[in-house]
Amino acid sequence: MAVTGAAGSHGLVTTPGASRFYRSEGAPAVQSVRVRLEAGARLEWLPLEALYYSGCLAENRLRLDLAPGAEMLGWDISALGLPQAGSRSCGVACCSISNCRARGWSAAASPPTTFA
Repeated sequence: MAVTGAAGSHGLVTTPGASRFYRSEGAPAVQSVRVRLEAGARLEWLPLEALYYSGCLAENRLRLDLAPGAEMLGWDISALGLPQAGSRSCGVACCSISNCRARGWSAAASPPTTFA
């Protein structure tokens, strides 16, 4: 998914439901979002959570490219299985990658993580 905010714009982006990553014996499932905001643009990035089920192989990528004067508020929530339903996540291999480039500096967070 790609989101672009024009100069001076204001937007809210969310999702109609949670992202779900199920058990896989093949290639990792990849969800990739790129946000680009021009000067003075403002964005609220509020997707529902990402659910990682037992045995999944997943990559959740978020790339932010903010021009000087752009503003962004957002979250990235991960849930391991459905604990209230008695579903525990075992053997989850997930990678959440966030890259931000703004005002001449860069930051990267969340190295690959494996949960057992």
